[in-house]
Amino acid sequence: MNNAQISRLQSLIADLTGQRMDLATVATAIFLVLVARTLIGQTTRSQFRKHYESMIARAKRERDNKRHGVLETKDAQDDESKLDWTGSDIRTAVLENKLDLPAHVASLAWRCRTYGRQEDGVNAIAEELYDDAYAAAVKYKKYVTESKSVTKSNAPPLFGVPI
Repeated sequence: MNNAQISRLQSLIADLTGQRMDLATVATAIFLVLVARTLIGQTTRSQFRKHYESMIARAKRERDNKRHGVLETKDAQDDESKLDWTGSDIRTAVLENKLDLPAHVASLAWRCRTYGRQEDGVNAIAEELYDDAYAAAVKYKKYVTESKSVTKSNAPPLFGVPI
């Protein structure tokens, strides 16, 4: 803080209090204000941190207690054979009936549940909608097998790709 700023601060304090203060009193007041702001800021940060930690713990408990029917199916196991497939590969295989989409979704759900929760896994708490994804895959499979109107040329780019 330079002399001009100190002088302005002294004038401001004189206007507010009706009396002129010496430099030591102004410095002490500034110091006390900064200490108070720091303490309030630390308390607020600490309270926010505790609040968010409790929210995270609650979300993890809810996630861990949720049961997914798809994980009970025979297809809910590790299938590394399709891990390097692109979205285009999956789309083509679904349209050609070369990929059992519900089984693929069950395998992906198993991998997410197993590996995504490891300490070095996904750094987020996500809502697990495995049963919804499995139901959509069953619906897609039925639609593709019963409908002759969906072909490689008119299917959307991510048709059948679990997202």
